[in-house]
Amino acid sequence: MDIDTLYQDTNIGLYNCVLQVSKPYNGPEPVSLQEAREWCRIDVTDNDTTLATLIIAARELCEDYLNLALVARTIHATVQTPNGYMRLPYGPVISISNAEDADGIPQEYTLNGLGIKTSSTPSIIVYVGGYGDAGEPLPAKFKIAILNQVLYMYDNRGDLTTLSPAVMQALQPYRLV
Repeated sequence: MDIDTLYQDTNIGLYNCVLQVSKPYNGPEPVSLQEAREWCRIDVTDNDTTLATLIIAARELCEDYLNLALVARTIHATVQTPNGYMRLPYGPVISISNAEDADGIPQEYTLNGLGIKTSSTPSIIVYVGGYGDAGEPLPAKFKIAILNQVLYMYDNRGDLTTLSPAVMQALQPYRLV
């Protein structure tokens, strides 16, 4: 049987993958407004609203580039693991609170670092991931990357969706793809 026929017949795919992920966050940012103001050498408070928005956007851009959660939060990921272990997105994983199949039936799982293997595929995994709170503290290199990204976005206010080349270079060794 060829690969295309196998894929169509099983309808589960041939590779481990993340089908969907939700990672809302409403907590405190790892960079304060005062820290960002000092880093950007801004002496006035006139732009504090803009700067606060840039802090959030900078953290989110860094997280999406790294595929890591830089702040601890609850993450819902739908994963497909027919070929064994796969890495959960937006780790590091602090704890898993729920693993179930698409019908809501609890599933057995094995966690090995960031890797997970479930007894059913696809599976919906609910876990706490990221840095801070109950997990590891945010490494200084990631905080500096956020600050540098805030500065880049502040200086280039028309470009709010691109990582600065310097931040990209600094984060590259830690990127999980």
